[in-house]
Amino acid sequence: MIAKGLVGEGNHLHILPEIFRQSLPEAIRSSIQIAAIGGPSIAGELADRRHTCITITGSQAANLEAIAAMLRTPYYHIWPSLDMIGVEVSVAMKNIYAVGVGFVYGQLEKQGIGNIHNPAAAVFAQGLRETAYLVEFLGGDLRSVYTLPGAGDGFVTCQGGRNMQIGRRMGQGMIYREAIAMYKPNERPEGPPLAMAIGPTVREMIECGKLDGNKLPLLCKLIDVFIDEQPFEIPWDAFFG
Repeated sequence: MIAKGLVGEGNHLHILPEIFRQSLPEAIRSSIQIAAIGGPSIAGELADRRHTCITITGSQAANLEAIAAMLRTPYYHIWPSLDMIGVEVSVAMKNIYAVGVGFVYGQLEKQGIGNIHNPAAAVFAQGLRETAYLVEFLGGDLRSVYTLPGAGDGFVTCQGGRNMQIGRRMGQGMIYREAIAMYKPNERPEGPPLAMAIGPTVREMIECGKLDGNKLPLLCKLIDVFIDEQPFEIPWDAFFG
């Protein structure tokens, strides 16, 4: 699997491989092995054969190593991981948090401020912290958050990916409908639709006490932005609590 995302259902969050497996005929469901990849991999750079490092995850170590051996090249480096939850949550959530980093750049650029790396770095770090909370809550391994699927993939997305850019445009004053209209249908960023898709579930999980909203102030703010069209204000005082 190369798709990235999460599914909200009632007061439960699911990774995509779980949903895919549930959709298979019951007779073959248990015999199918699902593997997924995650990590900082810009397609154009990979096509240019630049060194690229990714993680492949699944439930059986021997199968993962066999797949990795088929895919490895002198420039495509692969590390197997049994932490499917941690990998899948990390590669999905970085798309939402990259939008937040983009907001910071856009807002400060609109004010004519050039040196804006300090606040952007703080938002990036808070996104990692919130991702770690969700990964741990869902039963994943924190190692995935601080290596290629989380920090690595998040870093490359915040360097100018689609999610960062749409946040930047909105920070400069565009509303979401204006910003998204600038993208072709097959090139649209994943972060805002993901925030809208899981937002009601996250809110319900916080309401019923399953999730601690104090641990997710940035995610809650971004959900408010895309579901309720609220202005984006960075909740600095709620960070790193």
